Amino acid sequence: MKKRIMAMSCAVIMLFTAGIPVNASEYVVKKGDMLWKIAKQYDVTIEALVLENNIKNPDLIYVDQQLHIPASDAIEAAEVDIAKILLSTYESGNTQLIDRYMDESFVDHNTTAGNGKEGFVNRVEAAAVDNTTVQIHRVLTEGDYVALHSTYTDNARAQVAFDIFRFEEGKVVEHWDNFNDVAEANPSGRTQTNGPTEIDYSVSAEDSKLVVLGAVNDVMMGKNPANMPSYFEGNKYLQHHVGVGDGVDTAIIEAQKAIAAGTNSIYDEVHIVVAQGDFVLTASKGHKGDVSYAFFDLFRVENGKIAEHWDIVDEIVEEPGNDVGKF
Repeated sequence: MKKRIMAMSCAVIMLFTAGIPVNASEYVVKKGDMLWKIAKQYDVTIEALVLENNIKNPDLIYVDQQLHIPASDAIEAAEVDIAKILLSTYESGNTQLIDRYMDESFVDHNTTAGNGKEGFVNRVEAAAVDNTTVQIHRVLTEGDYVALHSTYTDNARAQVAFDIFRFEEGKVVEHWDNFNDVAEANPSGRTQTNGPTEIDYSVSAEDSKLVVLGAVNDVMMGKNPANMPSYFEGNKYLQHHVGVGDGVDTAIIEAQKAIAAGTNSIYDEVHIVVAQGDFVLTASKGHKGDVSYAFFDLFRVENGKIAEHWDIVDEIVEEPGNDVGKF
């Protein structure tokens, strides 16, 4: 366990020392200065200052030290690293990091956890005992949200997950997630996590979002299913859904089978959308028959059409230990 904690501590230090090249103003540290005071003065996060200045220990700044004050875009980058650090606690069990980066008002929508920060801490401590490892595959950020697509592996099983964190003033205030067990590759040889991971920043996130939300409303909510072909480039559709192969035609056939069996998915409401470049993640609530489900869908847009899809679909089971619900 000590080796695992040391390894994760090194990983955290590496995150802190990976400077971000941004336009910045200058500040010279004066006697009595604290990093949190400087951050507050310039309306940036401590994490942004640490990353920008390659500070290994935020408590050890010194008089006459010259600091770069990062531009606002570095704040978003710092929040991405905080989200990664929080996932690293599942491996290390280092709950001090949770206390540092989570606000006291933190709300956790994981229905197996207890309420608030205490519930998250309990889950992290249990995960560390079970030798949990976390492999992050994709990260998206938009505004106050950071979303991660990862695989969690412990002594008992491997699960694929989407985690979404919401930030306020540099601290996490809310969290949603969805899990499925890792399954075999689908008929097209695609897994729940493989495929492109790099964001294409030349693609407008707003344009990608319009395409995806149009498809969700028309097709998944059933408002205008006849519009389905307009969201795809012919039959091109790379599918990572468990048990279903590529192609728009295949998706239609599978949907028809589910409708006949009464197990088709109906989306009722989209609660969260996180878009960056050509990737868009939606978190929705819906149902299959009389059973409520959470649908977390990740789409990749290419040439203005939906080109690829990953998802995690899980039944919503409200636990008595959590009184805020899935959404």
